[in-house]
Amino acid sequence: MLENVLVVELLVDDGRVVGALGLRRDRAELVVVRAGATVLAAGGAGRLFSVTSNPVDVTGGGYALALQAGAVLRDMEFIQFYPWRLIRPFGSSRVPVQPSTFVSGARLYNAAGERFMEAYDPVRKEAATRDVSARGIFDQIRFGKAVDGGVVLDVSAVPDDVFRHENSKVVERLDPHGIDYRTIPLIIAPEAHFVMGGVLIDEWGGSSRSGLYACGETAGGVHGGNRLNSNAVPETQVFGHRAGQAAARYAGTAAPGAVDDGSLRRWTHRLAAIRDEGSEVSPELKAALTAFRDAMWLGLGIVRTEGGLSKAAVQAKATEEHAAGMRPETLGELVAATELGHLAAAAGASAASALFRTESRAAHYREDHPDTDPAWVATVAYASGRVWRRPLAVDPDEAGELPRPAARASGADEFVE
Repeated sequence: MLENVLVVELLVDDGRVVGALGLRRDRAELVVVRAGATVLAAGGAGRLFSVTSNPVDVTGGGYALALQAGAVLRDMEFIQFYPWRLIRPFGSSRVPVQPSTFVSGARLYNAAGERFMEAYDPVRKEAATRDVSARGIFDQIRFGKAVDGGVVLDVSAVPDDVFRHENSKVVERLDPHGIDYRTIPLIIAPEAHFVMGGVLIDEWGGSSRSGLYACGETAGGVHGGNRLNSNAVPETQVFGHRAGQAAARYAGTAAPGAVDDGSLRRWTHRLAAIRDEGSEVSPELKAALTAFRDAMWLGLGIVRTEGGLSKAAVQAKATEEHAAGMRPETLGELVAATELGHLAAAAGASAASALFRTESRAAHYREDHPDTDPAWVATVAYASGRVWRRPLAVDPDEAGELPRPAARASGADEFVE
């Protein structure tokens, strides 16, 4: 167990991943890890966006490292935004409203007093799927119908015992201060939440690169285009277990690999250039991160267009190059620059994939292509700056249900789905 270590590069020997190179966050030191097999389980890339449910270290490292090692990503256009984050009375702390609240009678209103979700899903209204709900709320904000940056949550029709049971985080924060949630304004807004895309894996977590596996949010394809509520944790248990078993089997037969001296020299040089081991980060670097996240929120966020995605793609490439060319003066700046580069690499893959899929489907909404196109029942793959379509085999007798992937050896170049 290596605490406070940021993985900066996967080690590749003759097309096979043979370990990783890490940077200690608390002192100027590199760590070389040799491994018969490597499993990426680094979460998603929620910090791509200015408003997110993700912790500060969820910076797309798994996706960036996989790309650096030559692995293929899939479905990076599908990013889920959680629609119901309480931004008032809570500010910086994350307090979500549970989806079941809307089944119990909660309603949403904009500044004009309109129950606007009726226009987005006339049947389910506020109980619509996350993608539809997030888009409905976001539209009120961008079209000038917001209330304090969000929309009004009306819980007057929800029984008190039901609300308290389903939203314990709300009452646990308000009750100690003698505040009744029913007597104060409740304002909600969307936040970036989960990436459905990720490393292209087989049913055992094997990537398109020998010796490399992925699971959890770093892996793609398990949830299709829009993850269902509460399915993220079971995914980690199923595919974490499978990837661990498969990686162990592979490592038991893999020959030792050589460490690339070029990678080690490059990072040793970067580390030697810093002036101290402090965690300080310059205002310029902080501003660059903030500007990048704001740009991704606009271009790669809930509502997308060709123009916005093109700008996001250009910004991502420029940011990745800028991060690689930075000359950090402190250890904190080196870590921050590396994480910024990871975010930019993930953003580039997402923007390219979203540009390529010229339709709206699940969590991917193109305002310039608002309809779902049957011709796009396919996976969008991305690697080395290239994006392409991978057809899905669909059995017409199964009413749109996709068949289980056929078994293939881990590390194979292509997978049948």
